[in-house]
Amino acid sequence: MVTKDSGVNLVSALTGNGPKGAVGAQNATSGFWWAEDNLLSDYNVDLHGYETYPSAVLDLVNGRIDAVIQDEPASQASLAAYPETLKIAGIINTQEYFGFLVQQGDPSGLLPKINAALSDLGLTVETSAGGVQTLTIAPGSFVEGLTEIYFGPDLDDVTAAWSACKDLLLSGDLEAYVAAMKDELGL
Repeated sequence: MVTKDSGVNLVSALTGNGPKGAVGAQNATSGFWWAEDNLLSDYNVDLHGYETYPSAVLDLVNGRIDAVIQDEPASQASLAAYPETLKIAGIINTQEYFGFLVQQGDPSGLLPKINAALSDLGLTVETSAGGVQTLTIAPGSFVEGLTEIYFGPDLDDVTAAWSACKDLLLSGDLEAYVAAMKDELGL
């Protein structure tokens, strides 16, 4: 991901040729390890590690780094949070795919339950005629609420709000958790 107005593309960002010469990724993720393996030895790029994707994205939005390497679903969530600011500059194919495996023929009927659970969270996967899959986040859904509370407010404020509201999350009351987090954050 890069900012729309930066003039940075995938190649310039990843080779350290952006204004900051810096790329961010979440620590201990395949994106971070990919950057270590493929960028640091060959290019003059400063790799910043973050505890969370939202903190990396905030540094990108605030102009402290030129790009963020993160999973595509996280990038879609970042785009939903900052549609006027961010864009996906490209996709690095690390041959990793998200999915749920079920026994052939799904004799236990798990697939409809998985799809229903994703739908309850507000996620659907749409496949185009060309086979391209897009993750869609439903307006007003739990995931959209998470996007709003985690991508925008100051990370210290999010951490404090989480401390105050985590019992609701652990209880499984997802709607109450999002509502309490928004209340704590003044959203």
